[in-house]
Amino acid sequence: YRGDPVRISGFVMPTPQAAPVLARLTVRCCLADATPVGIPVIWPEGESLKADEWLAVSGEMGVERVGGVLRSVVIAERVQPIPKPKRPFEP
Repeated sequence: YRGDPVRISGFVMPTPQAAPVLARLTVRCCLADATPVGIPVIWPEGESLKADEWLAVSGEMGVERVGGVLRSVVIAERVQPIPKPKRPFEP
């Protein structure tokens, strides 16, 4: 809900017409069908993001218009690089 605290980790996934999202890979059957699933993030001003970089993000949940649609977003207050997990398909 809006204003609730959030801590999440994932990799930076660029998007064509908006800010990069924080994503994870979802596996339904086998690794061959792994699909990225991301959540929009309102990044801190001046944050330097690299595609596929793993980050731990903390902040609060918010609601913003993304691509003309109201969406849940993470309003990032702290962004910290982390190593890629040994098992990146698990939450």
